[in-house]
Amino acid sequence: MRPGPNCSSRRSSGTASTSSSASPATPANVLYDVFARHTDAPRHILARDERHAGYMADGYARTHRRIGVCEASSGGGAVYLAGDLGEAYASSVPVLAITTWRHAAIRVATPGELRRAGQIFAALGMCPVGAYAPGDAAARPAPVVSTLFRPVAPGDLARAPFRVFTSVLVPGDRRPFTAERPQRDFPPELLRLAARAEAELGLPPEGARRFLDLATAAFRPSGAPVDLTPRVLDLDELHRRMADRGVAMTGGIQGPPHWDGPDVLPRRTSFGPRCAVEARGIALTPAGRARYDAMTAETDRLLAIDPVLSRQEAAAKIWAMCLPATEAALARQDLAYFTYHATDPATRRRDGLGPPAGLAGLLHGGWITAEPIVYEDVLPRPVADPGTAEPPLDADWPAGVLDRPVADPMEHYARQRRDSLDEAARALGIAPIAPPPPPD
Repeated sequence: MRPGPNCSSRRSSGTASTSSSASPATPANVLYDVFARHTDAPRHILARDERHAGYMADGYARTHRRIGVCEASSGGGAVYLAGDLGEAYASSVPVLAITTWRHAAIRVATPGELRRAGQIFAALGMCPVGAYAPGDAAARPAPVVSTLFRPVAPGDLARAPFRVFTSVLVPGDRRPFTAERPQRDFPPELLRLAARAEAELGLPPEGARRFLDLATAAFRPSGAPVDLTPRVLDLDELHRRMADRGVAMTGGIQGPPHWDGPDVLPRRTSFGPRCAVEARGIALTPAGRARYDAMTAETDRLLAIDPVLSRQEAAAKIWAMCLPATEAALARQDLAYFTYHATDPATRRRDGLGPPAGLAGLLHGGWITAEPIVYEDVLPRPVADPGTAEPPLDADWPAGVLDRPVADPMEHYARQRRDSLDEAARALGIAPIAPPPPPD
């Protein structure tokens, strides 16, 4: 039974906070580890659920005239705080919500700001991955080029599950601005600390606190929006539960449909202008992405024939016909990325034979197992415009602006698969294992 969020009061600062219990693997435990090292840490009081926790923080802020703080697991937990936070915001009551598994989206005004933002993200172990652009920049009110900053090293994303989708205006197009001035202030001290943190893989405690204070101030929302997107495991279940609470979904669900096969790529929806929620599936290979594009085109054709269908309904029909319905088939046909791991000898077949040759035989014989790689990057097509294919964008320009390489998402996932196959081969004492061949 999962405990509900807790409410706590920190006497020294007068804050009230709520917090949900977390498993040892969750990033929320970092917060509790800090609490454990301080004698003035919050005192935890159990609340019934996230909504009650949010209202407790609101009530504390109103009665004590100090900031109320609530912490909940991301996804559904964070979304259930939305009503509490909206009411506090409307009443000008200061309440801070802390959640994990955050995806943020920000916009900077100039290439120089993008470079400085990249330096700050690098200090946090976040690298630029992928380059994206709208299909018709001239027709849009704010033509932008974007990249995603996130951890990329093995295990880093699990320890620090944060991504920041960062956009910069196309150079020379100043339509959204009335003056040639940056929107964000990155003070020299902040940039010096960021460069030192990247070079030394960290900062002393005082420097780290100063860095975080300056970085928080630099990214505080102003004229440029900061959107936060929690993650859930089941977007359709969240939709149903939110509807039961009278919270309507806006704009439908973007991305792959709900169907009986494995979840692939991200799915995303919104419950208002500043409350987007996402679910993430398996990363697709180039062959899988080509299949995805073909299925999307077929969905468009089906909608033209039968406009009564919703896009999700039409896509589900196409996916059931065109995409394998099991993870094993996705791996075997090289449509999705997996990592491969040698199994415990005690669980293998006891027929006295050695490992067979080839990936398929190793999987069938139980010598190795396949684990899906979660897609951690941007939806392959623009979320707000599901009928327009995303054009390719050369990463050379953002790489030049950032003065650091921009990783290709496909190459990154392919390298994860290749490294895992090499490790599995070493563990089994056999020749290198080749990845599955792409479909004809």
